[in-house]
Amino acid sequence: MNQIILHEMSKSFGKKNVIKAQNACFSPGQIYGIVGQNGCGKTVLFKCMSGLMPTTRPKRRARTAAL
Repeated sequence: MNQIILHEMSKSFGKKNVIKAQNACFSPGQIYGIVGQNGCGKTVLFKCMSGLMPTTRPKRRARTAAL
């Protein structure tokens, strides 16, 4: 099984930073919740994690690593 690792993942739209250098590790078999107000970037985070949307720092994308 693989885990999802975010290393300094960022996403901007013009001058507006939506995700600022986020670091996280999501392990398989665990349940996580992402909460926040409307428009705070939750959907953008998931799209960047899945590769559906490019990140501002393309060399530091969400990636999987073998456990």
